[in-house]
Amino acid sequence: MKLNKFLALAFLLWVSLFVYAQSPVSFTSDQGLSNTCIRSMKQDSRKNVWICTQYGLNRFDGAKMNVYHYKSDEKGSLGHDNTTCVLEQEPGKILVGLEIGVQSYSYDTDEFTDIPLISWKGDTIKAHVVSMAKLSDGTVYVCTAGYGLFVLKEEKGLEKLTEINTFPQSVPPLQIMEDSQKRVWVLYPSGMVYCRVNGKFHPVGTYKSGSRLCESSSGRIYLASVYGGLRVYSEADCQFHEVDETSKQYVIASVTAAPNGILFISTDGNGLKVYDEKTGKIEQSNIRTYEYNLATSNVKDAMMDADGNVWVGVYWKGVWVMPNTATSFEYIGRRSVHKNTLGTNCVTAITGDGKGALWVATDHCGVYHLAADGTSSVHFKPELVSGMPSTVMSLMEDSDGSLWLGSSWAGVAKMNKETGECTNLGEWVKGGERIKNAYTMVEDKHKNIWIGSMGDGLYCYTRETGELIHYLPLDNSRLKYPYHLLYNAYVRALLVNENYLYVGSADGLQVFLCEGNRLKHVGRYLKKFGINDMKITPDRKIWFASTEGLGFLDLNNKTVTVYTVKDGLPCNSISSIELAPDGKIWAGTNVGMSSFDPVKKNFENYYINDGLQGNEFSVKASYSLNGHLYFGGINGLTFFRPSEVEKREDIGKPELRLIDFYVNGKPVHVGDRSGYYKIIDSWFPMVKEVNLSHQDRSFAIELSTMNFNSRCVIYYSINSGDWMAVGDGQNRISFINMEPGTYHIRIKADAYGKMSDVKEVKVIIHPAWYLSGVAICVYVVLLIVASYIVYLQIKDKLETKRMLEKHRQAEELNEARIQFFMNISHEIRTPMTLILGPLMKLMKMDTDKIHQRNYSLIYQNSQRILRLINQLMDARKIEKGQFSLKYHKVELVGFINNLYELFETTANNRHITFRFIHEMDKLEVCIDPQNFDKVVMNLLSNAFKFTSDGGEITIELQDVEGQQTQERDFVLMVTDSGVGISNVDKKRIFERFYSGNGGDYVGTGIGLNLTKLLVELHEGEIKVEDNPAGKGSRFVVRMPQTLQMLEGIVDDSLPEASYSLPPKPEHVVETGESLVSEKTTQKKLYNVMIVEDEAAIRRYLRNELSIKCNVIETANGQEAWDYIIQNPERVDLVVSDVMMPVMDGITLCQKIKTNFNTNHISVVLLSAKNDDADKLKGLNMGADAYMTKPFNIDVLCQTVNNLLESRHRLQGKLAVTSSQEENMEKIELTSPDERLMERLMKVINENISNPDLNVEFISDKVGISRVHLHRRLKEMTSLTPRDFIRNIRLSQAAKLLSDKHLDITDVSVATGFKSVSTFSTCFKTYYGMTPTEYMRKNTKSKEENDENKSSVTENQE
Repeated sequence: MKLNKFLALAFLLWVSLFVYAQSPVSFTSDQGLSNTCIRSMKQDSRKNVWICTQYGLNRFDGAKMNVYHYKSDEKGSLGHDNTTCVLEQEPGKILVGLEIGVQSYSYDTDEFTDIPLISWKGDTIKAHVVSMAKLSDGTVYVCTAGYGLFVLKEEKGLEKLTEINTFPQSVPPLQIMEDSQKRVWVLYPSGMVYCRVNGKFHPVGTYKSGSRLCESSSGRIYLASVYGGLRVYSEADCQFHEVDETSKQYVIASVTAAPNGILFISTDGNGLKVYDEKTGKIEQSNIRTYEYNLATSNVKDAMMDADGNVWVGVYWKGVWVMPNTATSFEYIGRRSVHKNTLGTNCVTAITGDGKGALWVATDHCGVYHLAADGTSSVHFKPELVSGMPSTVMSLMEDSDGSLWLGSSWAGVAKMNKETGECTNLGEWVKGGERIKNAYTMVEDKHKNIWIGSMGDGLYCYTRETGELIHYLPLDNSRLKYPYHLLYNAYVRALLVNENYLYVGSADGLQVFLCEGNRLKHVGRYLKKFGINDMKITPDRKIWFASTEGLGFLDLNNKTVTVYTVKDGLPCNSISSIELAPDGKIWAGTNVGMSSFDPVKKNFENYYINDGLQGNEFSVKASYSLNGHLYFGGINGLTFFRPSEVEKREDIGKPELRLIDFYVNGKPVHVGDRSGYYKIIDSWFPMVKEVNLSHQDRSFAIELSTMNFNSRCVIYYSINSGDWMAVGDGQNRISFINMEPGTYHIRIKADAYGKMSDVKEVKVIIHPAWYLSGVAICVYVVLLIVASYIVYLQIKDKLETKRMLEKHRQAEELNEARIQFFMNISHEIRTPMTLILGPLMKLMKMDTDKIHQRNYSLIYQNSQRILRLINQLMDARKIEKGQFSLKYHKVELVGFINNLYELFETTANNRHITFRFIHEMDKLEVCIDPQNFDKVVMNLLSNAFKFTSDGGEITIELQDVEGQQTQERDFVLMVTDSGVGISNVDKKRIFERFYSGNGGDYVGTGIGLNLTKLLVELHEGEIKVEDNPAGKGSRFVVRMPQTLQMLEGIVDDSLPEASYSLPPKPEHVVETGESLVSEKTTQKKLYNVMIVEDEAAIRRYLRNELSIKCNVIETANGQEAWDYIIQNPERVDLVVSDVMMPVMDGITLCQKIKTNFNTNHISVVLLSAKNDDADKLKGLNMGADAYMTKPFNIDVLCQTVNNLLESRHRLQGKLAVTSSQEENMEKIELTSPDERLMERLMKVINENISNPDLNVEFISDKVGISRVHLHRRLKEMTSLTPRDFIRNIRLSQAAKLLSDKHLDITDVSVATGFKSVSTFSTCFKTYYGMTPTEYMRKNTKSKEENDENKSSVTENQE
């Protein structure tokens, strides 16, 4: 009894798998399959499905199709693309039969290895493999096509296939099979079958065209013949007998066993057949495909995998997989091979015909009369049937059996069921009123037809009277009887229950009491909800489909309940609903279909992969008929029996499998490494731990349940954290940029509410070596040591804090001193000019000897102040990196001897023994003589300061080995017998402003600091030590001779020492006599302008220069420029200070020298800046002379006189030429430059008003190239052609503005300027004022001339 129940349950299982349709999964060359010419299929113990094709081998791991091809240049690739069969030799090792032999595949390495075929002669051959078999004792046989039978052997760790001849026939068999009783069956190409029992072969019989042996799940042996049908072995007579005469009708390619006594029979042209041992019948498989008819296809192989999925290999069409979770959904529509009875359009409405069939409306395709199973239909096309609307949106069959059609544009019509002709409702209505559109219709018990429209409210048609009542929206937001009762004019759904009418609109649900065809408003619910469909249950609950979810209105207590995505719906937009007999609510949505259990309050969702017409369903397009539910959508019609679709209780929990492990997007195999670590040590699904380096922190885990249904959800958690779901359709969990550490990743799968066992993978991301545990221990030890060191440092810091603070204050004081001296250095030079200038004049004019001694004393101390300033500024420049040495090749013995002679007189006067000791007569070194003499002079001056009369001072020069290899140094030592230097002072003797304890004499602390800086700048060193001979000190200077630089340095004449004794008065007088003698009667020929912001200097210069010149005074550069630009002929020379407010002397000089009208004026610059860079800057601006303050007034006067005399001589030559011109015969000789200038001026004068006058225009007219013209004009005028043309234009404009009262616009046009603004800008830049100001000033030019003359007279006085 129990066995019968089991068999019945198994049969029901089989029926559920193969009778009811679900969308199978297709694998073709477009979906990852290598080739659609299928040869065979096999599943191994690791539940991977192998598919052999004519072009490549395929392995489906549950997540993806892995394809293998022959690659001649790749080691471990497939040996040949034509694969015939596979055999699992052992877990993880697969034998692959090829066109040319056999290979072994390893899961660990994902590579193939050749297994040679050795003939009985010992030759290695290639053979087409037909089949392979493995016996229970581990023996592996390989059957080939005409090359013999081979057995697998292993020798010295290497496998090979050796030919054998121990079987009954010499020809190789087609197939060898061992049954559950360990009997070995052998099938030969002739059809002869042998059975080996206890090691002995027994012939069974010959069966022509025998092709395949198979053992069913019940242990029976079957023989399939290509043309002889299917036979079963009889243990009674040891023969094969036909199972069914109909099997001879089929060309059988193969036969495979399935559970429960089922056999899959693959046929050529008749699809897949199914043989059931219990019934003894062969039936056509009901596996349906949308693309083609499987019942007429060439099926090569079929099998059921360990998870119950059925695999069907179809030649030229690929592989179909029917999931074991097959549902009972049936499909009617364009994608169905068997039930393509609805065309290609979307289903918009469904209703019954009262006779077990359906009326179905489609978009733009009229109405179909459809059989309930969808196998046949009658189509009423709009273009063929009179009055048929193109798009029917609602269908209703009334109580009299009439069919009403509601359309989107043609209103309501009644259809003749036989002919399909339609009559519009307006022909029966009194007054002929027509309805614009009808989206929903319902009939009440009074036979009134209620019609809802989109935007036009509600209609009620009374069939008995023909009256049509139109109910409208509210009047000014108020209910107004009898007709203005609707809160919204877009009526989508209607429901009649007893005497009540329920109206669903775009803005909720209204309830009305029907009194005939009159309405009374009762209540309103679900504001803001768009109601699409409504159904009422016996317990007085109105279930509604809305845009906000699925819900119900309980009429018993007037409460509303709504379910949304949060409760399990696939989406909130519900299109239609139907009530199942078991009380469940079925809803078509915009994202699939959902079944709701009101008792358990849970949802089951279904999608296109479950066999639905699609995921999108039409609004209110559903119907219930004879226990079946029908739902229409965009691709047709889905119908089913709810009890057969529900979740099957016999399905066990899913089996979750780990497929592959990926690192940085690449799959990992055994032996792969991540840094120093081996990632996995075996096939990934079998590992428990994965090791990665810190460089590979992104990885992924690929999973599978071999469940082809989309309702399987995978969850994972990390380190016992919350469970997280993987996205729909995803079978790979990715982890990006994970931090180093250990991760316990737990994974599980949920299918049909059943949870799989939890899989766990341990992934260790090892930190970098510097973050490892050993490294951290080292860090801790180092931290302790460092902390102790820091403690000691803090302790020392606290102890020395006072000293550091004192040092900081000293540094700040030192910096303050430097800043102070730097700020006043320029201010000191100006009054020093006023001291030294008159002093030099007094020394020249006063011959009194006593006065001369006083003058000499003043002169010496003034020079001393200047030396101190210069030393301080030099030291500051060195520190700022602004001081550079100018190396020269110098004979050092002679250089020091010259300095030695300067101090001989002083030494003799003070009875000091002064010696210069040197062993060599000549020593050439590379130094900056002008700065190195400061070093020597400072050391000698310091020695003489601190040495008493009668003491001893020695200069010693030595040639010594250099500190660098193959280099020589020189040592200069200055030794004195003075007061000496204490050890405390020695440490600070070279600090700036440190004077130490020098007895009665206290120095400034500047000289030795500068000396040290200059020595170090020469890459030398200086130190101080005690005099080894006794009292006193010794300064030792050691510097490199840098002989390697001498070859490239010019042997300049040595400059005289900077520090010499002050000149005698007689020398000053001689210098003065060399100047041009003053002649008071001499006529003042020249005008000199003094530009100086210091009034005292300005007056002093005026008094000195007014003896011979007319002097003009200005206080800054801007005043001077304003005067010069207006009176360029009245200024012959400018003496200007550099540092002035408003406009400095450098800018003034640049303006004078770049202006065409003023560039003849000589410029002498005076400045307290004595740097060569400052001097070069002034001279580069065009200055004729540059003198530093304090300056020698005689030198300045001589410089001014020389510049003026040079100008006078040039003017004299021109004057002679002019005065004698009348008495001289004119010789017409002109230079090339003059001829060129004449041509240039002619072109410019003739075209000065032309705005396009430029260098290209002139070069074209003159006839020379642009480059040549630019060079020649630059040589003649120092101006570019552009500036030359602009200056002539501006000069002409100035003349026009001076001579005539013209409009500025007219002047700009006459001189060729394109705009007045451009003219004004250029004029102001050139003349320092606008054209208007220039015109105004020139109007008063005569008055200004008179004032200037009187000013000059006063200056002469």
